[in-house]
Amino acid sequence: MMKTLSSTIVISDLNILGLLGISVTLIVAFYYQIILHEIPCPLCLLQRVGIIMIGIGFLFNLIFGINQLHYSIIILSSITTCITAT
Repeated sequence: MMKTLSSTIVISDLNILGLLGISVTLIVAFYYQIILHEIPCPLCLLQRVGIIMIGIGFLFNLIFGINQLHYSIIILSSITTCITAT
C-alpha cells in the first residue's frame, strides 16, 4: 500500500508534536533545576536521558525521514525509562 502525501504530512505533524512535548518536558525540568535551584536526584537524571533519547528518535524521523528504526529507538527508550522509574 502506497503512502499518500496527506498521510505522510499527518505522520510528520505527529512527530513534530511528539518532539514538542518532549521539549516542553525538558524545558520545565531545566527550569526547576536552573531557575528554582532544585537539584535533580540521580533517578531524575536517568529519566532525563531516556526522555532525550525519545526526542532523538522523533528528531531522526523529521531529519532523515520516517523509518521503523527511528520508532524502535523511541520505543526502546520509553521502555528503558519506564524500567528506570520503577
